[in-house]
Amino acid sequence: MSTNKRPAEDEAEQQSDKKKRLPKKKVAMLCAFVGTGFCGFQRNKGVLAVEDALETALHKAGAISDDNVGDLTKSAWGRAARTDKGVHAAGQIVSLKILDQPYDLVAAANEHLPPTVRVLGFHRVTSSFHAKTSCSGRRYEYVCPSFAFGPKGTGTHHVRHLQTLGQELIQDDEEDGAESDEESSKPKSKKVGKVPELSEVKVSGVSDDQGRKPVTLNQVDITPPEVLPEDGLAKHNEFRLSAESLKLLNQLLAFYQGTHNFHNFTTHRKSDDPSCRRFMVEIKCHEPFMVGDVEYVKLTFEGQSFMLHQIRKMVGMMVGVMRGNLPKEMMFAALLVPNHRIKDIPTAPGYSLLLDYVNYERYNSIHGAVHSPLTFDDVADKKQDFKNNLIYPHIHQYEQQTLYMARWLHTLDLAQINNIPRYVQSFVDWRSESKAASAKVTEAMLTRLRQVNEILGEDGQQQQPKLEQSEP
Repeated sequence: MSTNKRPAEDEAEQQSDKKKRLPKKKVAMLCAFVGTGFCGFQRNKGVLAVEDALETALHKAGAISDDNVGDLTKSAWGRAARTDKGVHAAGQIVSLKILDQPYDLVAAANEHLPPTVRVLGFHRVTSSFHAKTSCSGRRYEYVCPSFAFGPKGTGTHHVRHLQTLGQELIQDDEEDGAESDEESSKPKSKKVGKVPELSEVKVSGVSDDQGRKPVTLNQVDITPPEVLPEDGLAKHNEFRLSAESLKLLNQLLAFYQGTHNFHNFTTHRKSDDPSCRRFMVEIKCHEPFMVGDVEYVKLTFEGQSFMLHQIRKMVGMMVGVMRGNLPKEMMFAALLVPNHRIKDIPTAPGYSLLLDYVNYERYNSIHGAVHSPLTFDDVADKKQDFKNNLIYPHIHQYEQQTLYMARWLHTLDLAQINNIPRYVQSFVDWRSESKAASAKVTEAMLTRLRQVNEILGEDGQQQQPKLEQSEP
């Protein structure tokens, strides 16, 4: 029987059928990225997310078919963590189904990605695996100049000539939908909220033809608003965090460990929401290190899961306490006093935060015999190189060019938080009641009371270390 199709059409149809017949396999994609210029990792309508760049690259590499591109659900796409705008990752994992191509898909995908977004590898997983629900825990890093944890005024010498900056960046209580527990007739206090973008960050390397906001990914072209005073820069670069201050910082960070109700460290959550109870495995600050002339510190946060802005607010609280802007009792009240809303916790800048590792211990214990354990061991060198050569230098460059942390600290130093006496009193009352009912409280609560006594002293007075001196 004859056919009216031309040979070229027959060949194109055969190639199409062959491509459709390629088998699919469920994989975990290990990836890393610099978050600057992206509106977070997860896809959102009208803006460019890291997922958009990854899906486009996978499609061009032949891992995702023409029929499935543009709809992540068709690829059974899942992500281990949703990172905020500007947050980076060295250890993100995505679960998805890809076409089983005979060539190196890692190299093929990376050919279509900018150098600041990398596919590190693929790992075969079971059909039921999901990057989020199969995850046992996550570890984040917060890397910032050590002067953030110095006394009030430290690190802001070179931005103090910007007289109105602090007041401009203080936001109202109701920012982010925070629920007010004040009477409407009382005056609203002010809090340090998320610092607005100083300008759009433009980086080169990513193009987008879907009408989403274009971004670039190689260099930051923001410059400081004014010439920096040389004496201010000298003080900025000369600061060193003392061993005593590092010890106090780790003593306070350890208080976050264990199970707490973190409703005060996120937004749009009530105190009785059971999802706000989170378990923190380990939180600590490592020894300072140098990047150029500036000393940096790395804080690590390891837990089962984290809520929106939780780590940035935990860091913001620590910065406020270490600088003397916030009393330690405010931190204890935020974690220990039941059903007490604290609306004035600062949100630290997001550009210093990165997702470092995702743990699949439970999944590996069950399915390790089917497929090899899902870890970053095989790509550990590539992962560390990405942090050392891209993320850490970018954080330093971003701060040098935008003064973002210094300006945020200046804002925090100028902030007037009217509710502090009420927060302190709520903790004092809770502490007295807990001591009076010590026979009835749990062992976990007794442990918390002992930690509080160690930090504040039995008489409730704060034990102040000898902090580094800073000129007013």
